[in-house]
Amino acid sequence: MGLLAASAPLYDNAKLRTWRRDAGLSREQVWAGTGVGVSWLSELEQGAATPSLATLVALARFYGHEPAELLTVNAA
Repeated sequence: MGLLAASAPLYDNAKLRTWRRDAGLSREQVWAGTGVGVSWLSELEQGAATPSLATLVALARFYGHEPAELLTVNAA
């Protein structure tokens, strides 16, 4: 069984950004619809923060996607 790289995010941050942009939404609009703060969303989209599972679920559902689409596993 391989170990996950310490610096590898466990979620696809680029998808978060792509989904928001494809929907034509600002971070403020996402905040209004999900309660995920603007600064926090920015960090998540950059891969600079580790979200809770609840946050990933809320964002995926808001964008009309399955939460599993955000999960990544990088095997060593």
